[in-house]
Amino acid sequence: MGEPVGAYGDPALSAFELDFFDSGRRRRIALGSGWDVRFEDVAPVRGFRWNKGGRGFAGWYYTATTGSHVGYESWLERDRLILLDFVPDLVGIASQPFWLHWRDAKVKRRHAPDYFVRLADGRVRVVDVRAEDDVDERTAEAFAATQRACSAVGWEYAHVGVPDPVFMANVRWLARYRHGRCGRESDIAERLVEVFRQPQELRAGAEAAGNVLRVMPVLLHLLWKGALRADLGGALLSSGTVVHTSEGHVVGLQRRAGGHGLLRPRSGMHGDGSQMRKLSRPATVGVGDRVRFAGQVRAVLAVSARAVTLTNEDDSLRDVPLAVLLGDEDFEVLDAPLEAGRRRWCSDRCCHIAYMRRRAAGDIPLRHQPTACTECSGPLEPGRNKQIRLTCSTLCHSRRSNRLKKERRSRE
Repeated sequence: MGEPVGAYGDPALSAFELDFFDSGRRRRIALGSGWDVRFEDVAPVRGFRWNKGGRGFAGWYYTATTGSHVGYESWLERDRLILLDFVPDLVGIASQPFWLHWRDAKVKRRHAPDYFVRLADGRVRVVDVRAEDDVDERTAEAFAATQRACSAVGWEYAHVGVPDPVFMANVRWLARYRHGRCGRESDIAERLVEVFRQPQELRAGAEAAGNVLRVMPVLLHLLWKGALRADLGGALLSSGTVVHTSEGHVVGLQRRAGGHGLLRPRSGMHGDGSQMRKLSRPATVGVGDRVRFAGQVRAVLAVSARAVTLTNEDDSLRDVPLAVLLGDEDFEVLDAPLEAGRRRWCSDRCCHIAYMRRRAAGDIPLRHQPTACTECSGPLEPGRNKQIRLTCSTLCHSRRSNRLKKERRSRE
């Protein structure tokens, strides 16, 4: 394709082609003719599917930026989509917006970038999401070609990998309050802005603004919108997190050394060689595993994107922030009772079950109630009847029901 020779004389303008949907019709045009298309409004050029036992996990995420759902193909893409939604000057996001076609020697190549982003000042950014460890030679060539095409038409290009786990956990939590309905009570929002003009701890400021149950959703929404600020990269959000307005300054205030949800930074935790930077979801921890943590062997009852629920020696349950668990020096996965494929299949549907049951039942010791699914040995769903209570998910329940039906037919 040669080297770029200037904006309108760049051979990339004709060497690359864009393949996309325009009002439901498939179009394929030269890059030089399609650079001004509003790709933030187009439909994805391929579907978002999830295959049993596969590495990816596709889905749709509601973005506050566009007020619509945007697709993703993996947990890492979902995390990066949340971070894009968190950027204040974004006005448009589209996933898999187009196929980029070109020739490499005599071989036809194509690549679909993960996201097309429109900024408030009109600039365009094309984003590819891939963990650094997963970029092979062919993928690197595709990213280089995409960057070359973007440069020819004045678009920005970025390849992003795994975000910092602490920052990601905090933004993921704030994303729960991204919807505009969380900020409808304007009187509370005004009081919060006044309270936090002087930097202070999150819980204390919320209590000063009024009823905590009404104030907290508005407070977290303002943190999401950027009207209030906090250090999201140093530790997990907690009651002791110092909050201030965007024009405020934190002087003489520090985080409390204790408190639920607080992560104390450890040396090497955010370094380039840290294992924590390589994790966006606990790929090596699953429901049913036995792990060593804080010098004790514990069973994993639930895994979410933010925390892991472990058993204690007295049969009580304990929620441990994911960053704390994986950063512990003694952390080790000892064994996994379920086979890997089946454990992923069940844990993706049941990862919140034990956590929800603990909240509903008030930390009832496990020895006083059934603990194992009859189909996959995973944690039990609370259920609305005894039959469902014996299985951990709708999938396992349907398997059990089908088996019982076959047994009844055979007896008849």
